[in-house]
Amino acid sequence: MSQDSQDPSDLQKILAPVFAGFNRTTEAADADGSMSFMHPQGVIVQKDTTSTFGKEALQREVQRRRGLDCGRGKDGARES
Repeated sequence: MSQDSQDPSDLQKILAPVFAGFNRTTEAADADGSMSFMHPQGVIVQKDTTSTFGKEALQREVQRRRGLDCGRGKDGARES
């Protein structure tokens, strides 16, 4: 069977578990888990600010952000 499908729903079915896993690890602040989904030359581009290139730099950025989020609830408010 060929992987050259032109139907977008086929691509959505293939990618859904990948996105779900990445979202799950990101929401859990699991930097190592999130990075397991990233390409070694992955890039995060933040509009009008910075870009981060490469898996090691991305992992450091995720860990830095996790540190910034410590003590905050899901709505971003500081918890007491």
